Amino acid sequence: MAGHRKEYARPSNAKLRSLYEEQHETVGTIAKSLDVPPGRVREWLAEAGIAVRQGNQKVGVSAEEWEKKKARVVELYRELSPTIGAAAKWAEVSPGTMRAWLSEAGVGKCKTGKPRIEVDISPEELARLYERERSVARVGVALGVGVAVARRLLRESGIKVPWGKAGKTEREV
Repeated sequence: MAGHRKEYARPSNAKLRSLYEEQHETVGTIAKSLDVPPGRVREWLAEAGIAVRQGNQKVGVSAEEWEKKKARVVELYRELSPTIGAAAKWAEVSPGTMRAWLSEAGVGKCKTGKPRIEVDISPEELARLYERERSVARVGVALGVGVAVARRLLRESGIKVPWGKAGKTEREV
């Protein structure tokens, strides 16, 4: 029937509080254990007067503490201009959460200032090296750079190199 809302056996407020606040279960975990949609669990928590954590809020941290931490991390990010990964590691959150925080604060990605690795070798020499070595990784070792840099140098020189693992088809640059 259209508009019919399925009824579920609602646990007591004490049970919800125990699961969510004391056992630190997530909304998703509670929903799965009760075989109900997560939205229904959120609804029940609200009815019970239990504040639902934000999606990326750490368990055991109040919403107020979480907001203070976000503000401090964003402030440090602006001052120090680290990579997103380094900032996320320091804040003990995922890089995705770090990006979300920065986006909410209107902060764009910082440039690391790390120079692009360049190698002084002509396209002809690079082509000869690749023909001799027949491996992007071995070209990288010969040049003293990583595989990604070796692949970029080869492609920039107009040399077709396999994309990914050996045996995969080549792609045009």
